[in-house]
Amino acid sequence: MKGIVAIAALLVIAAAPGAHAATRPGTTPALPSVLRLTAASDASSDRDSFTRQAMDEMKEWQRKLHDASTTATAKGKAASAAAEKDLHQAWVDAEAASHRLQVASAEGWNHARDAYERASRQLAAAWHRFQSEEK
Repeated sequence: MKGIVAIAALLVIAAAPGAHAATRPGTTPALPSVLRLTAASDASSDRDSFTRQAMDEMKEWQRKLHDASTTATAKGKAASAAAEKDLHQAWVDAEAASHRLQVASAEGWNHARDAYERASRQLAAAWHRFQSEEK
């Protein structure tokens, strides 16, 4: 796919008015705007890919949490209230952060991504504490 984008960008460059301006003294080629367009396209693709991966991770966490709850109930086990509370809060935070990824503007994308990654790490840590107390 990136190869197609690169070829399309080259065709746009070649067909752009003033594309041969670089060969004329005192003129500036139209390359920067086309290159920015290609970079924006790549950034959008990376953003979409990261967001899909985050949604897949959240579905996996949801499955894990459901399975753990079902298993603990069936076995009559319970982790400490603090571990359960921490896990629940970490899940709520990660779920909110994953939603912000989906609605983030281009300007807010890096902040939303960083917040999601932080929330995801905190969820993994809370899960580890919950699992160790449940044993």
